[in-house]
Amino acid sequence: MGCGSSKSEFIQVVNAPSTTTSTTDRPERHVHFPDPEFVLHKIPDTRQNGISHSTSDNRPVFKRVQSPKIPGNSRAANFKMAPPLVPTSPKLSVPRKKPKVPLADVELPPPRPPATKREDIIPDVTALNKVDEHALSAPRSMEGSLEILARYLMLPAQTDLEKVRGFYRWITNNIAYDTDSHFLGKRKPVDAESVLRLKRAVSSGYSNLFAGLCRVARIPAKCIHGFAKGFDYNPFENFHELDTTNHCWNAVFVQDDWRLIECSWGAGHLDSNKKFMYAYKEFYFMPDPENVIFAHFPCLSTDLEESKLWQFLEKPVDLTTFNKVLKPVYRAIDWGVQFVSHKISVLDVWKKVNVTIQSGDKVCLGVVSAQLIQNEKEVRQHIMVLKLSDGKFQVTARPPTKGKYILKILGNIDPDATETLGLVEYYLRCHEAIPDCQPYPDHFGPWGPVPEVKSFGFISPESINPSIVTDNGRVTFSLATSKCMEVVTRLSYGLGNIADIDDYAMVESTANEIHVTAHFPREGFYKLKLMSKSDKDEYKQAINYIIECRKTIEQCSPLPKVYKFAREYQCRLLEPLDLLVTGRTQIIVRFTSVRIKAASILGRKFENNNDEWEAVVTSCSPGEKFIIYGSISGTSGSFKSLYEFKII
Repeated sequence: MGCGSSKSEFIQVVNAPSTTTSTTDRPERHVHFPDPEFVLHKIPDTRQNGISHSTSDNRPVFKRVQSPKIPGNSRAANFKMAPPLVPTSPKLSVPRKKPKVPLADVELPPPRPPATKREDIIPDVTALNKVDEHALSAPRSMEGSLEILARYLMLPAQTDLEKVRGFYRWITNNIAYDTDSHFLGKRKPVDAESVLRLKRAVSSGYSNLFAGLCRVARIPAKCIHGFAKGFDYNPFENFHELDTTNHCWNAVFVQDDWRLIECSWGAGHLDSNKKFMYAYKEFYFMPDPENVIFAHFPCLSTDLEESKLWQFLEKPVDLTTFNKVLKPVYRAIDWGVQFVSHKISVLDVWKKVNVTIQSGDKVCLGVVSAQLIQNEKEVRQHIMVLKLSDGKFQVTARPPTKGKYILKILGNIDPDATETLGLVEYYLRCHEAIPDCQPYPDHFGPWGPVPEVKSFGFISPESINPSIVTDNGRVTFSLATSKCMEVVTRLSYGLGNIADIDDYAMVESTANEIHVTAHFPREGFYKLKLMSKSDKDEYKQAINYIIECRKTIEQCSPLPKVYKFAREYQCRLLEPLDLLVTGRTQIIVRFTSVRIKAASILGRKFENNNDEWEAVVTSCSPGEKFIIYGSISGTSGSFKSLYEFKII
């Protein structure tokens, strides 16, 4: 049974009743014997109230029988009871249903790869809406037997494909996965008629029901037993050809080709409490064989070469390859996601691993996130996702200790999505961890520019490297822009809070650039977020940087305070770049601006040399203001605060 974005669950059945002509089906792992139970048969039309109305003279004779006496203190004493009618002779005869003649098997064409793709025979799935609506609105009165249901579902169908579609939609909408059989061992019959009656089944029950409906329609169909990477899948334990199978699905012959059908995985998934949840999946209706082999390996007999024919591949996969190959989630296949760097499930890791994925030709991934799991618990802040370019992402995992981990990669094609959906799971064997492994700052999604960053005014965001390393505790960089932008910064530290940490980063804007400077008071990882002001006067996330500080400087100082007029006048401070300035010392102050006409500090004027302003002053005493002022109207104009320092 498919588990949608996570895993799929399987129940195995030995000697399940077959609705196909297969004679070499292998037994599944768990035995499901029918439970003894009472069956309520419908009363034939020739009977009323339990009495046969035969026209024969040999009719039963009835007599009155005295009712039992009721104690006077009984509440029933308040009611008058009529004696029941019972037959005396002759003995009542109950009409019996004539034994039903089973339908003959449908001859199966030899298995071969399909000549066309799914999109060739179903270019627009909405063309099947009429069949879908008919199947989804089927009344309960049509569930009396397999034949009744099949005849009803085929009413709007014009082709065998539409008939099969009706069967698939009804099954996936009405049959729940039998979790009791799997987790509690409560075995139930899995033949088609029993599944129709019970409305619950394991994978073999789903496939038997589908094949049974196809038999009524005289459409060739087969139940394929084999190995599947589902709910109980453990990639550290390989499947072997002598193992009993653990799953069952279908192949159906329509439009001169064999097509695959996976009803149990198409019906829904299990939630975190192992409860079945209906969640229809279009993907499992006639998927192309190359998209199924990641998780389904036919094994109908001990002759694997014969079983390989039911893969429907030009180059069949052997069991060794199947055990190793990566199993993407169905939506990753449907979206065309490419797993560029690692195509196997189990990865041996020394210190860290970098996994690269990329969007395919169908759709572009808008956002990607990742989780690192150990012993069913998330190991936070040891995963980093970098956006390398549009649709291309790199996931870095740094396990904090030796051991086994699950690396889950999730994504969404909507760049504004607040949640991501499972794409693939890698299984890590970490042989060596980084000593004193520093955690990453908390962050959702990929590091780097957001998809709409160009609309904010940034130029060439694809050239932005969101991962920066510093060995001196300082970072300075510039970004090209199409206009003078209003940008603010936010800084956070991976190992916890640092007082007034936002003061350790500043951003300045000029006509065609923004300039970012940051200081890092401790070693470790930092998150530097740039936020741009939109036309609606709202600050929106633009670029997220992950910065690793490997070595800091002594007495690291915050940065000077930047006033809004520094941006309006397109200023850039060159020195000093520390907020804290020693009092009563001679210092050089320099900044650039193309708009400033006059500048001063402590009453001393700056000299202008090609729009670079410089002054040499003696700093004031602690507690006094040390501010750079500028004017765009010359010495006679109004002077505005540009930068402020703190004297110590």
